[in-house]
Amino acid sequence: MDGADPEEIERGISGSGYRFPVISDQDVEQLKSCAESLPMDRRHDVYDNYVENLFLAVLDLMMKVATVNKALAYYRTNRREDVHDLPTLTMAMERFPDDKEGNTELAQYLWGNNHWTRASTLRRLADYFESIGVIDQVTLVAWAKSADFKRDFEGRVKGLGFAVYQWILMRCEVDTVKPDTHTRGYAEACLGRPLSDSDVVDVIVRTAAKLGIPARSLDVAIWEYRSGNIEPDSREDPEPEPIANLEP
Repeated sequence: MDGADPEEIERGISGSGYRFPVISDQDVEQLKSCAESLPMDRRHDVYDNYVENLFLAVLDLMMKVATVNKALAYYRTNRREDVHDLPTLTMAMERFPDDKEGNTELAQYLWGNNHWTRASTLRRLADYFESIGVIDQVTLVAWAKSADFKRDFEGRVKGLGFAVYQWILMRCEVDTVKPDTHTRGYAEACLGRPLSDSDVVDVIVRTAAKLGIPARSLDVAIWEYRSGNIEPDSREDPEPEPIANLEP
């Protein structure tokens, strides 16, 4: 349903009132023991296109991979020549009113779908980045490498929180991970307790360092295992939760 608030969904268990313990060295060793059976030679995507990074920030949150890929494919085939940087994206957004009908038309124009809340959020994200001088891929990467969530992103764009922030950093080659359904499910199954968003990131980043691999590589290995794309060498893990499709 398109009226769902991505920020509320993203917050997940972190807003439940559960008091999360600090990640210990023992937790890291325990997750390392679990993760050692995962193949670690998997690729991780780095996007060097500013416009596509903005699109992915608003599309790739609790949305099926096939839906995101279809939207990107539509853009690349039909709109990339005309919408390829912030000025041309701004011109495209200004063609449509900033309301439900207008944002539905904007989503259809850019992505070939009706995800109007994502188009609305795209406007806010583009406005925010432009206001702080993040206007192209070079400035986006520079921002990502020095950004602090609470200082530079929290509360700046309604509907976008910590998981989206982490995903932006990853796409800009910052060696970190995102607290999504798969990383959370894997870490919580291994440690046997709920984890906050920041604890999911902390334990996986520290575990990757122990394994001697980039954190992003461990993120991809966990994602592919939990998605059913690979089999580990050993150990069992609960079935992956289905990824919610927020919009029709």
